[in-house]
Amino acid sequence: MSHSRQLYALLLIILCLTIPEYARAQIENSVGVGGENVAADVKKIQVFLNSVSDLSGGPEQRLDEDGIAGPKTIAAIERFQRMQLGFEDGRVDPQGKTELRLLRLNGMHVVRGVADTDDEKKLAEFTSAFASIVVSVNGKAVSIRPPYHINAGTRKAKAEANRQASAEVRKIISNSIGAYEATNGKATPDQIRSFLQAAIDAGLVSPLTPDGMRDFLATYGISTDCSGLAARACNLLHPVDPLDVVNGANTAYLAKLPSVVSPAELKAGDMMVKGGSHVRLLTDVDVTPAGIEFTTLESTASKVFPNGNGIGERRWRFPNVQEFTQLHEMIGSEFVEASAADQAYIYTSKE
Repeated sequence: MSHSRQLYALLLIILCLTIPEYARAQIENSVGVGGENVAADVKKIQVFLNSVSDLSGGPEQRLDEDGIAGPKTIAAIERFQRMQLGFEDGRVDPQGKTELRLLRLNGMHVVRGVADTDDEKKLAEFTSAFASIVVSVNGKAVSIRPPYHINAGTRKAKAEANRQASAEVRKIISNSIGAYEATNGKATPDQIRSFLQAAIDAGLVSPLTPDGMRDFLATYGISTDCSGLAARACNLLHPVDPLDVVNGANTAYLAKLPSVVSPAELKAGDMMVKGGSHVRLLTDVDVTPAGIEFTTLESTASKVFPNGNGIGERRWRFPNVQEFTQLHEMIGSEFVEASAADQAYIYTSKE
């Protein structure tokens, strides 16, 4: 076993022995710019930041875990966000993107709601596997989110041309991973990790930062598209009569699965589909006094970032449990009315 694989195996063993299997928000109030900055919450974020390697976006110099949201702590939050999430507002909200990412990099299977069914627990682990690919760089563990991928159009053509131009990359693909799946936007976490680690070991990746690694994966089209993500989850929950992830499970097919009749019927493993263009997987569904809330996992594009937002989560709410109307999305720590495009999605189920 190589040194990098030994390190990775050791990290997994340590995490499994020391970290709770499932977790929700660890802070009760916002930390950082414009936050309440309660000392106990600030200290938790400082501890989580200190546990992240500098190569993964942790602080370059260890923070004092004093519960004070001073300039160094805010700068560390911004650095982490910049390297891991592609934005930097200097604020960590309970169950927001930054806290979820921090928890996941601390080895937790994070649930934005409550993992109260076996399927939700399975999907928490599924999300962790896809959203945090861990590789070894000079003896340090580095965690990245895979980039957005779609196996069509200009993005596909560029990736194919780049693979053809690099004999070293083609060799890694053929030796390390399932070439047909991985090069058609349906890579598994292990396939992505194997390809990236081999490329790092061969000296092909630069810079050796989360952004540099995302760019490298995007350059050669080694990632997972939205339908591949949803189809693999369906097969995890429903192994009998599985979907053909590579050849058959595109968004148009997933849109034709049986419809869910109302928000009250939603469950983990259902899908939020927009025609033949995009699909989101429901990973957690909760009944709350304010309505039906649910979390989605998706591989998505971006108008801001060239390689997309990649694999990430969003939280939604239907105030009327009987009608798919007035959809709201959680932005920061508040639910706001979703866009017209998001209101137009339909909801389907593999069952």
